[in-house]
Parts: sequence; structure tokens; C-alpha cells
Amino acid sequence: MKTTLPYFRPILKSTQSKANNDIIDECVELYEAGKPQESLLRLIDYFNPEFRDKYCNKSGTKLQIPHGSIVINIHLSKREVYIFSNFLTVPAEQRLPMLRQVAEMNSSRLMLPRFVLDGDQLRIEYRCSTSQSHPYKIFTVLRNICQVGDRYDDEFIEKFGATRAYTPQVVPYSTRDVNYIFKAVQTLCKQSLEAIDMYSRQRFYGNAMQVLATAICQIYYVANPQGGLVNKINRAISMLSSDDIPILDQLKKGVTTLQEIQLLSKDELASNLYHVNILVSPNMRGTLQTLQKKLADVFKMSLERIQFKDYEQVALRLTYAIYRLFYEYDIPDNINIVLTKGLKQASGKPFKEASITLLQTIDHLMDDDNFE
Repeated sequence: MKTTLPYFRPILKSTQSKANNDIIDECVELYEAGKPQESLLRLIDYFNPEFRDKYCNKSGTKLQIPHGSIVINIHLSKREVYIFSNFLTVPAEQRLPMLRQVAEMNSSRLMLPRFVLDGDQLRIEYRCSTSQSHPYKIFTVLRNICQVGDRYDDEFIEKFGATRAYTPQVVPYSTRDVNYIFKAVQTLCKQSLEAIDMYSRQRFYGNAMQVLATAICQIYYVANPQGGLVNKINRAISMLSSDDIPILDQLKKGVTTLQEIQLLSKDELASNLYHVNILVSPNMRGTLQTLQKKLADVFKMSLERIQFKDYEQVALRLTYAIYRLFYEYDIPDNINIVLTKGLKQASGKPFKEASITLLQTIDHLMDDDNFE
């Protein structure tokens, strides 16, 4: 491998968060003023100002908000707040294994909410008195339900044969977009696997890991996948980030994941490519200060390594660091422009040229004055 991986534009032009932090202060003020219902409705405005018009009844007492492949229901009364999502129908054949995992998740994955079984219908729910519905608590509850519900429904369907309680509201990608993503994924998998094999034969396992992790994050960046594919990517990134798994085992499992993605037919890939409504973003909010702190160590290392003309290491690490940002954070548009420009200019370039370009990109990001 003598050049960086090619750049492919993402299907989403913007990942900037729609959440408005100023509204949170208003929510707290309304709650402390003895107006908990108004506080909770204002909290919905924090997530997205369009949601109340789209998903709330006229009296402001019930909301039904699609999130990914689930629906979040919020019922507000003078006495109680009830939040729930009708999750899945439990299959007869795999009932016990599925319920064992559900019971374990009640004490691990879920915090305040709980899985509740009603006949064969499984839902996630949370109840509290209206007087105890502090906006920060409700925010935590909504985020927890969204993260668990949208992730594990596809996993339980695949693993146990469960069925959905409702039909998800999704908009499939266009044929043109699917064709573009399929070509991008095939190219990234092929070139990455070749580079990983080369580095592994040379026993440069650190470089192989950099290429592997970059490829998986870049597939996420380009495709913004849903369903089983995003779960596969999430599991792979979590595994590659673990300190408890030996590097050779990580490499072997990660390569298997990349090979499985490469073997997906266009139709199989398309089944995981669709636009969804999002209530609570699965990503963290990427402020300039947060992103600067995240990049500080790799930036320092790169400045040191460039002095020794270790262009390959600098290029590989910075490329991964940038794609990892897009995997973990909602990136503000003004920062997105800077990072994207750097990735484009470094695309397919020799390591020396790419390393200098990417180092300049991060250096630009580290200067607050560039974003005033």
C-alpha cells in the first residue's frame, strides 16, 4: 500500500445536530416554575422544532414520534408521564432464549426504562409522576429507549425470529444512490483487504488495524446504513476498540466483518439503506472544543512522527482519526467542510503528500480563530 484509500462522498450532506442547547435552559425554567407539561413539550422542540407539528395531537397530551425502526409514544397527563415503544412480538419457538436476554438487558442496557411483556407483545416503557419529570431525566429516558430499541429490534429479529410490532416508516435510497454506495463499498473492501493482507504478511499489524478500522468507519460515513448492517459495523468498531482482545484476534474478526460486507449483494445492501426519522441522535454532539480534545493526542503524535519522515504512519492514523469523528459525532457544517476538504485532497495520494495535507487540516481545526 503506497497511497491512502480513495474518498467517496457521503450520502448525507450534513450531520449537524438539530438539537438546540438554549432550549434546555427554558425546559428547566418551565419545570421549576411548576409547568412540567409545558417543559416536556419544549423538550421535544429541543430535539427538533418540527416534531410537535408533525407528531403531537391538538391538546398536546400525546406524541407518536418515529425514531429509526421504532416509534416513541409519549402520553402526558396532569399526574403522570408515560413513555413507551411497542418493541417486538416474541416468537413461540425462541421465546425462552429471547426473554432471558431481555431480562439481562433490563439490568444492563436499560437504565430507568424497562422491558415489559404483555402476552406475546414486548414493549419498552417508563412511567413517572408529572411532578418528577425533570427535563434532564426525560432526556435520559428518551435517549436510552431510542438507543436500545432501534439497535436491538433488528438483532432480535435476526437472532430469535421475532417480528415487528409495526411497520417502520422509512424512505428507501434511490436506485442511483444504492448503485453508488455499492460501488464505493466494493472498492473500499477490495483495496482495504489487499492492504491488510500485505501489512499482515509483513507483520505490520498496527498498520493493518489502522486500515481495517478506517475502512469500516468510512463505509459508515459513505452509506449511513441502518438495520443489520449498522449493527454489524457498531459491533466491529466496539471490538476493534477493546483493550481485552488480542490484536491478532481483533484483526481476524475485523477482516471477517469486512469480507461479509464485501459479499453482500446489491439487493442485500439496499435492504439496509434507507432514510429514517431520528428523535435522539445515536452520536455525540461535536462541538469545536470536543473535537479538538478528541484529536489532541493523535495530532501531537503526528507532529512528532512527521519530523522523522514517518509519512505512512501519520497518513494512516490521521485518516482513521477523521473518519472516526464522523462515526462518533454529529459534526457542525463549518467543521465538516474543513474535514471533507482535507479527506478529498488526501484521497489516493502518496503517503508523504497525504500526511502533510491531513496534518494541515487538523492544524486548521485546532485554531479557534478559524471558526469565529
